[in-house]
Amino acid sequence: MNKPFQFFNINREDRPFGDRAAEKDKLLDDCFIDLGYLNNILNGSQTLFAGPKGVGKSAIAKYLRNQKTHSTFVSDFNKQRFEGLFNLLHLENRSFSVLTILSEMLLYLSVFESLAGDNSLYFTSEWPEIEKCLNTFYIHITNKRLMQERKIEIDIPKIFSKFSLSEKIENISPTLIQFQAIISRLEKLLASIAIKNRHFIIVDNIDDDYGNVPSLDYNNGITALLTKIDHINTLHQNIKIVVFIRTDILDGLYGSNISKITGNAARISWGNTTAEAVENFSSMIQKRVNKLTTRQFSDKDGWTQLYEEIWDRANPPTVNLTPENILDMTQWRPRDIVEWLNSIHLHYSKLKSINTNNLVQAGYNSERAYSNYFLSELRDASHVEICQIVDFNNLISAWKTLRLINFNKSTWTKHMCKKLSISEIDSIKVLEILYNHGVIGIIREKNFQIWSYRGHHGEFDENATLLLHKGLYKNFGFQ
Repeated sequence: MNKPFQFFNINREDRPFGDRAAEKDKLLDDCFIDLGYLNNILNGSQTLFAGPKGVGKSAIAKYLRNQKTHSTFVSDFNKQRFEGLFNLLHLENRSFSVLTILSEMLLYLSVFESLAGDNSLYFTSEWPEIEKCLNTFYIHITNKRLMQERKIEIDIPKIFSKFSLSEKIENISPTLIQFQAIISRLEKLLASIAIKNRHFIIVDNIDDDYGNVPSLDYNNGITALLTKIDHINTLHQNIKIVVFIRTDILDGLYGSNISKITGNAARISWGNTTAEAVENFSSMIQKRVNKLTTRQFSDKDGWTQLYEEIWDRANPPTVNLTPENILDMTQWRPRDIVEWLNSIHLHYSKLKSINTNNLVQAGYNSERAYSNYFLSELRDASHVEICQIVDFNNLISAWKTLRLINFNKSTWTKHMCKKLSISEIDSIKVLEILYNHGVIGIIREKNFQIWSYRGHHGEFDENATLLLHKGLYKNFGFQ
């Protein structure tokens, strides 16, 4: 069987199905699937969202930014100011109380930056006093002599350039007490302002930014920030700070100040049942397919279009593109689905002619490319936890050597403890981390599989039969 082949009748750009990073995804605006979370943000009922890497947190954040109107203001919290302020204050003490003060100060800065762009507030009786507080803060953070001495670069909000300063103090050394006084006054003013327009401040990729600040205590830093966000969100119904954070980061926080907050977080899921998830992902694929091909299939879903473009090209069919196959391969996450489809396109579009052997090889190459990507994503998401116990690369190398696909705790501990020189307890901890990140699943009766990334997943059971995720097979050399 020979005939010209062009996947989806589209050009051969590298990533036609979109980019795995929401910030770079050109198709997101037209292909966004609203799972109800956006509406919960806009009506103020939900402000903290947790989900694994690639589930769509940044996509919701990006779409929220598109909701800007004359009465809806959306801005981003600038997390990079944190370390600059630590250096400016020259603090050795990075305790929870200190972090709480700095968190609150920076959050109020973001809030009033947003309010400064709302022209309806300039004529309120409270605004002059707000300007006075901000002027004081401006004087502190623009202390040029201190910054030059300590070689500090700090982002100065543009809005302060419009405020007329009553005095310039070149030798002032800002203290936490001074900042606390400013914060206290700003809080009272914020609670008293009549704000008609809505203001949303987005906090996204908090796990990445805080993880890259070595001098900042990870748990205390994020806990302090989330605690003050929760407080500020109660002060005014039209000001909401919206947080998107990885589930493993949120669940790893500890302390009496955070348990109630984390318990109220919305866990992002594409469906409470398999059928619901398949329907939502099918809609996502259909929208992206329809954006790419000149042939519109209004009466057929995205899966059917995939069948007609690839599956029916060969006889007998050689490419398995059932909904469950793609979803299981990609951890039921939109980022991975986009990556999987781009991988298919990359390798199938290279075919000059089509026959069964070509299709098989193209399918193999696309699975291998995706498998390599999948491992790198898992490394990025889990290596911090795993490397506290064992080197990530050594773990993967031992796994490939042992060729463990279906296995139990006894087999795992017997071989891994010896190869990696770790205790049985630590080897079980590694298993649980791997389960939480979707590397392994649990097999129950009648071959029923449980995976952490499904909305209705169960807890990790070390005594169950365990299964390696099929998205890693090619990278591990198991197929």
